[in-house]
Amino acid sequence: MKVHLLIQRTFAGLNTEYTSNPAIAQLDNKLFLTDERSVVMQITENPVFSFAKNEKWTCYSFIKRALDREKRAGFYAVRLFISSAHKLTNVKDCLLTIAQRYEFFIQNNTPSQEYTDLLTQINEKAIIEKERYTFDIESIRKGTYYAIATAENLEALFADERNEFVEKLYLFTTNIDSKLLAEFHLHSIDPLSVVKWQINDEKKALDKLWLENTAIPVFAKKLLSLQGAKLYFQLKGQQEKRELTGTNELKTTALIIDDADKCITSLKINNTAVKPQPYFELYALATDTLYYTLKNGKEIPLPITAKLSTRKLIVENSENALAKLWVNGEELPIPTGKKFEIYALTTDKIEYTIVGQAGKKTTVNSDIKTLSIHLPNRGQTINDNKKSPVIDILLYALLSLLVGGIIGYFYRSNTSEEDISAIEQKIQEKEAKYEQVKKELNSSQILPNNTATKTVTSTTTNTIKSNNTTTKTTNVATKTTNTNSKTTK
Repeated sequence: MKVHLLIQRTFAGLNTEYTSNPAIAQLDNKLFLTDERSVVMQITENPVFSFAKNEKWTCYSFIKRALDREKRAGFYAVRLFISSAHKLTNVKDCLLTIAQRYEFFIQNNTPSQEYTDLLTQINEKAIIEKERYTFDIESIRKGTYYAIATAENLEALFADERNEFVEKLYLFTTNIDSKLLAEFHLHSIDPLSVVKWQINDEKKALDKLWLENTAIPVFAKKLLSLQGAKLYFQLKGQQEKRELTGTNELKTTALIIDDADKCITSLKINNTAVKPQPYFELYALATDTLYYTLKNGKEIPLPITAKLSTRKLIVENSENALAKLWVNGEELPIPTGKKFEIYALTTDKIEYTIVGQAGKKTTVNSDIKTLSIHLPNRGQTINDNKKSPVIDILLYALLSLLVGGIIGYFYRSNTSEEDISAIEQKIQEKEAKYEQVKKELNSSQILPNNTATKTVTSTTTNTIKSNNTTTKTTNVATKTTNTNSKTTK
C-alpha cells in the first residue's frame, strides 16, 4: 500500500494511538512526529493542517486541540505518509474522514481501531505520481513556514510547488497574530516563487549542467528552482560555462561542419570563438547564431542549421574572358590573375558572364571543381566538358579513307561505264551522309570552318575525272584492236 497512517495523541504524555506501519513510528520526531504543544497549540486553538517532507517521505497532517487525561490542553494528530515520488489529492477530505472515525472510537472507548478500508480507498483514488522535477536540494529552506488557508485555497496550498523548497509548512485556518508568528520564528511562504526550466537535449550536446553551484544530471528533463536562481551549462567540446538567459527552455542542437578544403578561417558561436576543423560536429543552443568567415571574405551570421558545407572553386581565366562574377547575387571583383579561387558554401549560388555575352548569366553547378572561361567560339567553359580538336582531325581522316577506299575498290574491279555509274552513286551516298555528319558537328561547334569539307570534295571530284579518262582510253584501245582483227581476216 502506498499510504501509511499514524495517529498521535497527548493523553498520558505524547502517545502513538495507531500506526499502519511500525517503521513510520521511527521517523524524525521533530520534522514528522512533532509534539505540537510546543508551537501550534500556543498560537491557535483552531484546527491546523501541516505538510512536511524529506527526500523519502511526505507527510500530510490534521491537528486538533484535545484534552489530556489531566484535562490539560493537548492535541491529537492524524498523519498520512506517502513516498516523496507521489502526492495526495483531496487532502482535506482524506484527513477529516479518518479524524471523524478516530473521534468516534475515542468517544465510544472502542478498544480496537480499524482504518484499513479508508486507507484502501485513499490508496486507490487519492494518490497520484508527482510530476518529476529535478531541483537543487541545497536551496530547500530550513525552518518552519506558514500560510493562511481558506476553504477555497487549502487544496492549492497543499499542491503548491513552493512546498518543494520548505521542510515544514503549517496551514492555519484563521489569521494569526504577527507577533506570535515572529516569536515562534515562523516564516511566510508568500514571498517565495518558483521557476520551471525545460531541458531539451535530443542531440546529447550537454556536457555539464548547474543550478547555481549545484551540479544537475545532464539527462534531467525538467528543473525546478526558486525565483532568482541561475541555470548554467557547458556544451561538449567547449570550455565556456554559459548562463541560460532570456528563456526558461534550454534546447540544444548539433551542426555538422564539412570544410574539407579548409575554406573557413574563423568560427564563432555568438561571441565565443570555435577552432575550425575539416570535419566535426559543433554543438550549440537552438537560439544561438553562428558566425563564419571564409578566406578572402567577410564575417557572415548564419542561423544554426543541420549542416554547413564549403566549396573551393578554381577559376581559369587565361583569356580574360570573364566579364562579371556573382555569389548569391552579390557581384565580386575579378582578380587580375589568370587563375584564382572562390570560397563559398555549397548552398551558395555562383554565377558569371563572358565578355561579349553580358546578358547571358551562367550558373556553376555545386559539383564543379574547376571552371575554365574562354572567349566565344573558343571551346566550352568547363574543363570537364571540353572536346579536343584531335576529334575533328580523326573524323576528317576517317571519312577521306572511307571514300578513297570505295573508289579504289571499284576501280580495280570494274572498268565499264556501268561500274563508273555505280561508283558515282556510292560517292553521292557517302557525300550525303558526310553532309549530315557535318551539320551535326557544326551544330555542336566542333568544326571551326569548312576547309576540310572543301578539300575532301575537291579530292573526290578529281578522282572521278581521272577515272573517267582512264576508262575512255581503255575503251578506245579496245576498239582499235577489234578493227585490226577485222583487217587480218
